[in-house]
Amino acid sequence: MGNWTIAWTNPALLIGGLGLLIPYLVHLLTKRTPRTLVFPTIQFLKRAKANQSAFFRLRDVILLIVRTAFVLLLLLAFLKPVLRARAMTGDEDKQQAAVIILDASLSMQYNEAAPFARAKQAVEKLLSHLDGDCVTNVVIVSASTKSSLEAPSSGTAPLRRDLLAATPTLERADVDAALDEAVRQLQGFEDRARSIYIVSDFQRTNWSAAKFSSVPESIKLVFLPVNDPSAANIAITEVAIRPRTPVLSESVEVVCTVANYGGTAVEVPVKLSMRRIAADPSANADQADLSDKKLTIAPGSSATASFRFRGASIGEFEGVASLAQDQLGADNTRYFTLRVDEQIDVLLVSDVNGEARSGAYFTWRALDPFAGVRDEHFASTLRTQVVRARDLDLDADPPQVLVIDGAGPLSERNIKQIIEYVANGGAVIYFLSDILDKGNLDTLALAAKDDVALPFSLTTLLDRQTGSGEAGAMSEVRMEDSIFRRFKDTGEISALAFHRYFATERAQGRGEVLARYADGNLAMGKATLGAGAMLLCNFSAARAASDLAQKPAFIPLVHEMVKSMRPREGAAARAIVGYPASGAVHLAANSTSLLFLSPSGKNMNATTERRGESMAVILPVTQEFGFYRVNEGSTHIGSLPVNVDARESDLIALSEKQLEELAAAPQRKTVSTTARTVRNIAALMEGVPVWPYLLLAALSLLAIEQLMLFALKR
Repeated sequence: MGNWTIAWTNPALLIGGLGLLIPYLVHLLTKRTPRTLVFPTIQFLKRAKANQSAFFRLRDVILLIVRTAFVLLLLLAFLKPVLRARAMTGDEDKQQAAVIILDASLSMQYNEAAPFARAKQAVEKLLSHLDGDCVTNVVIVSASTKSSLEAPSSGTAPLRRDLLAATPTLERADVDAALDEAVRQLQGFEDRARSIYIVSDFQRTNWSAAKFSSVPESIKLVFLPVNDPSAANIAITEVAIRPRTPVLSESVEVVCTVANYGGTAVEVPVKLSMRRIAADPSANADQADLSDKKLTIAPGSSATASFRFRGASIGEFEGVASLAQDQLGADNTRYFTLRVDEQIDVLLVSDVNGEARSGAYFTWRALDPFAGVRDEHFASTLRTQVVRARDLDLDADPPQVLVIDGAGPLSERNIKQIIEYVANGGAVIYFLSDILDKGNLDTLALAAKDDVALPFSLTTLLDRQTGSGEAGAMSEVRMEDSIFRRFKDTGEISALAFHRYFATERAQGRGEVLARYADGNLAMGKATLGAGAMLLCNFSAARAASDLAQKPAFIPLVHEMVKSMRPREGAAARAIVGYPASGAVHLAANSTSLLFLSPSGKNMNATTERRGESMAVILPVTQEFGFYRVNEGSTHIGSLPVNVDARESDLIALSEKQLEELAAAPQRKTVSTTARTVRNIAALMEGVPVWPYLLLAALSLLAIEQLMLFALKR
């Protein structure tokens, strides 16, 4: 509750301090003086001597002190002092303007919404104390903010009505938006004492990054935690798919991450079920409930459960990972979709692919060896399209893998699109075969600045046929990499001969080197950019540059490059409750009358954009977690998974001291106190009464005086 101070609620009685003189006057009036006795007896002489002894003089002094203390304590009791947080004092002579922020995020649902129930009681108590001359408003915050009134106003009836109807959501609280809204509403009330009361569980994953600096220092911040200090939670925080875009009959690994936010180790079973989206709702040939995996998770840590799944047919699958229910059930289930396709989409960018002896031509034929063959038994696993650099448009329909070979100078627009494509998780394979490629790579590195980690830079173009005449060979190859794994025991990679490639300079500590030539120059390397990656191949398949096109290893090598570089892993579903969700569904050529349904079956509006055989779908708002389904009539054709924000699962809260430190500013008043009981709210607003204890102490002194008078008779 911060630093403490005494506040006097009845200062008008300070004039009673004159009463402290009464015990001293009584002492003077009752003080005995020596008397001369005529013919005293011995008994009278002894009594007179005893009355003047040091013991009884000390008794009189003690009685004086006790009586003075009694009057002082009695006076203080009538002044009615209270013990109050220092930040809550000093504004008593001003009218108040207050905004109460009520956290309605998912974490407030813990233990059957007990924190939210405590929060509503706390807000009700605050409104009772702020009623009267104060102007007040309540802001309920989740993914968006909802104010009861446009601005703070006197009278709390509408605020109490909205408070009664308030319920916790499945969303994450946008605390910065709530603070900005509260500050906006308090503008225009600079002549009043302005305060923001925040009632929340103050999760560290949310409030530790709150921008309290946006709140003017003249506004007081009052933190009222309602969290359960012993809260423990287990949640599925992520589902990852490897590879993210599998092809038919390819083994897929589904990895579920489970976090333990409690103080003790737990053993939990993880379940995973897969169901193919079929035109016939009764079809269940591609349904699978995979074997449960048991995890033992240490306190404050996470563990992963790995499942293997193989799609027996082409199409989209709905996946559900789940745990047993606990005190916060919404984060015990994770929804995702997985599309199994027949081929991998590859886009080849080249301006010379039509030249029969060019490297791009051989690359194209390696990507699609059965180009022009219409027999379905001779289809490639890669679906390849070829475009010229000037026609490249990655915004319209981005491929799974982008291959660049023999492209002319890339435009500024091309470079920008490639950077955004890779940063968003795309993959690029770049065959460096011409001096123009050096210019393109330098331009790309300059545009991406420090965001791209290129493993090497290019210097001069070497030609072994016109120079030493000795072909270069790859002497240092990382055979454990997925690109070369199938060639590990064949020796085919070391048998390749390269005549023309660039001299390179290694960028220390950046990127990943996969292969070197015998002369020390780098042959292959990976660069990272955002969520994606680039594979730089310092060679060409042209006949004048290498013997790649003549070797049986060429086609499988190119295919392994593509399979390795496509997004190997991806979060299965990134859409979260409270925010828009987007995705793509595959349509028939004559698809019409689409219907969009929420997980509970309610009709929804959506924004759509058709792109060939697929359609982009955007749901502007989501309030439930689960599968938002797209139907064509009564036929289910696609799903958009939406989950709760994994950060809401961490229930560990900031301490009151940490909150005050985060919001500290030279001129700002901050105070915090637990709001788990309404008594604490009353103590915060009114202070802790001290006068009953003072009155009790005064009565105790009165009793002590009577005992002394009885025990120490003269």
